[in-house]
Amino acid sequence: MEQNQRENDRLKAIMDANSLIESLDKRTSIRAFEIQRVQELELAYSKMKSDLDRLIEEKTEHGYEGMNFRSIFEKTMEENDRRREESAELRALLASRFEKHTFNRASPHADSGHWSLAHSEDDASLSDLDEELCLERQCRQLKAHIETLTRAITERNHEIERLENRLNESLPARVLPSAVEVYLPISSIFDAII
Repeated sequence: MEQNQRENDRLKAIMDANSLIESLDKRTSIRAFEIQRVQELELAYSKMKSDLDRLIEEKTEHGYEGMNFRSIFEKTMEENDRRREESAELRALLASRFEKHTFNRASPHADSGHWSLAHSEDDASLSDLDEELCLERQCRQLKAHIETLTRAITERNHEIERLENRLNESLPARVLPSAVEVYLPISSIFDAII
């Protein structure tokens, strides 16, 4: 009986140690996420600051007429929409993970090793979550890149059309010779040969 009590105490101590290790792992992953988020926010802040500096330079050089508010406004709106979409996706993903996690925690676990199975599922779900987040981030980046390339191609096509129109306008109007005018020189060549 005493041996069973010691084994139970030892198992409980091991389980407590494992839960402490897991909580430390979660804290470090949360810290890493927070550090990454702070870096992203600092990058966004520096980008906005450089845009503001560029606007100030444009104002001092060209006055209010030379300032390009529209492009900065459009970029800011696109960035805002992208972040809003990302936030909604992350909320949905975290809500589904939370529901799965609470469902797994609510189900009773037997003492025969199911505890480690549940926590290994948590680790797998965290790695799955990281993979999904990474894939979604890559998809958003690729979409943004495709939109940028499409915009650049459209702008280049407009520029090509504009240059073609300028070229056509600058060339003197050429009048095509009539069929009779073409026939006379050819007939004189044939007469000379014969």
